[in-house]
Amino acid sequence: MIFPLLFKKLFVKPKEEDKKIAISFIGTNQFALSAARELDEQRYDATLYHIQQEKMELPLSDRVFPIVDIEDYSLPTLEKHKALAADIVVAWTGNEKVNAAAALAAKERGVELVLALAETPIQVERLKKEGIEVMSFLLSSTSMLKASIESPRVARMFINKDATLHEITMNNNEYDGIPLRRFPFMGDCIIVRIFRENESIVPHGDTKLHKGDRLIVTGSNEYVAELRELLE
Repeated sequence: MIFPLLFKKLFVKPKEEDKKIAISFIGTNQFALSAARELDEQRYDATLYHIQQEKMELPLSDRVFPIVDIEDYSLPTLEKHKALAADIVVAWTGNEKVNAAAALAAKERGVELVLALAETPIQVERLKKEGIEVMSFLLSSTSMLKASIESPRVARMFINKDATLHEITMNNNEYDGIPLRRFPFMGDCIIVRIFRENESIVPHGDTKLHKGDRLIVTGSNEYVAELRELLE
C-alpha cells in the first residue's frame, strides 16, 4: 500500500521535450533577419532561404539560425529544400508574385499560419481570401501613424521590444470559467484583448476565461513565459 504512494510522490514524470515551432522565411533581407533574431530561441526554430545570386553579406552575429542558399524561389526548389514543410511560412521576397505563389502553395500543403508580403490591393485581397496573413509596408506605415496619433501608448508597444504583445491560448481546464480578478497568477502581465471564436473582448475583472480563448498579453518575457506554461 505504501510503495505505490511513495512512487507516485517521488517519481517525477519527465516532461516530453517541447517541440519547437518551425518557421521558414522565404527571402532574406534585413527585415526578415531582424524578426528572426527577435524570436524566442526556446520556442521557435527559424530557417531562412535566399537565392545564392543575392550574395547578401551577413555578419557573423546574424548567423544564429540556418541560412539556406537556393537556386531560385520556384515551387520545385522550395519543395526540394523543404521550405514549405514548416509550422509557419513567411514569404518575404521583394516580388509579391513570388510571395503569393509560395504562400498559396504552403496553404495548400496544410500550413496553418502563412504570412506574405504584398502591396497591390488585388494581391492583398486575393491572399486574404485564402486565409493568408498579409503584410504591407504601406498599410503598416499608415496603421502605425494612425495608432501613434490616436493611441501613442499602444503604438509604443510595437516598437518597444520590452513591451511586446504575445498571444497565449487558454487550454487549462482548471481555469475554465475563472474571472480574471480571481486568477491566481499574472505577474506583471496585462491582458490587452481576448479573442473568443469570432468575438473580440476588452477584458475587465469580471471577465471569465474560457477554454480556447486566445489572450493578447503584454509584460516581461519571464512572466509571459510562466503564464504561457500555466495556461497552454
